[in-house]
Order: sequence, then C-alpha cells, then structure tokens
Amino acid sequence: MESIIHDIHGLLDLVRSGKIEPVTMWKNVAKWNKEEQTALLFKLIAISKNEKEEGRQGSDVDERASYHASYLSRKINEERQIKQDSDIMQSENVVLPNELNSDRATMYFDRAIQAGYMIKKENSFQWIWGGCKGQARLGYFCHKVFQQPRPINQLEKLFGVSKLSSSITNAGFEPKRADVKKWRNEMDAKIFF
Repeated sequence: MESIIHDIHGLLDLVRSGKIEPVTMWKNVAKWNKEEQTALLFKLIAISKNEKEEGRQGSDVDERASYHASYLSRKINEERQIKQDSDIMQSENVVLPNELNSDRATMYFDRAIQAGYMIKKENSFQWIWGGCKGQARLGYFCHKVFQQPRPINQLEKLFGVSKLSSSITNAGFEPKRADVKKWRNEMDAKIFF
C-alpha cells in the first residue's frame, strides 16, 4: 500500500473501503500541490456530510472520511506553519525604501518579523498580527517606530493599506480598554524593549 497514488478518486475509494491509513494517505498527498490537497480535503468532508444527510451518521465510511479529513487538515496547516516560520526566519535582510530606512526602523521591523507580527514579501510587508483588528496594531507599531512627520503615504504603500493615519493618531492616545492595553504591552515587550 506504500505505492504513490496520484489520483484523488483512487484515494477516496481506499478511504471509503478502509484500506488506507491517514499516515499513508499523507505520504501520497504531501507530494501534491496545495490545490490538489485542498480538493481532496473538501471531497473527504463532502463524503462525511453525504453520509450524515443519508442518515448514516457514525457509519464506518463517515467515521473514516471525518478522521482522514481531520488528519489531512492538520497536516496541511502544519506545512503552512512551517513555510510561514521559514519566511519569518529569513527576516535578517530587512530592506526598507529610502524614505523609511533608518537603523531604528530596520531594527524594529526585524523584531516584528521575528515576533510573527508581520511578514516580508518581495517588495512589501504584510501585517498579520491581530486579524481584522490588525490595522490598529500596525498603527501602534508605526507610531512607535516613526517620529513626526510620519511618512504615511510610504507606509500605506509598503503595507498595502489605506487610512493608516487614523490608526497612527489613535495610537497616541492612552488606551481605556483592557484588551488594547494587553496587546500594546505584549508588543512593547516583544519589540520595543
């Protein structure tokens, strides 16, 4: 059963029949591209969902499909994290545009990358910490790194965001909410020590 299976349908048949374990499945799937891996994951989820809709929740097929889907999802996420960690580790070469470049800024950008708050792309950076509230955190970071007059347009271009000036302005005010105080303290401890 160790042979490489290149076909999604072949793998699905093996899962349905119980003839393949998740570890063996992953040995085959790890070599596939991300689109193929995702397609297999969605098909496994669909098999489980179909079993439930047909009134066979808890059937052998449902259990195997769910278990394999869970395992595959975990492995795909582990691979994504390894790639992210690899991108973060390559942060030693922080090069900022001339308008933003200073030893101070380079040091803080490098620390933010090491902390996992942002990632360096080819010609830009992406702030990843905070999800939908990330721009407030990016504004706080820029407020601490750059002195007045801040190069707002260059920062917005560098991070691919708009309306960063309001986030930077708000960062100058003392926070009232406990959650804001908490993430600011965390950022201060990891970057601005």
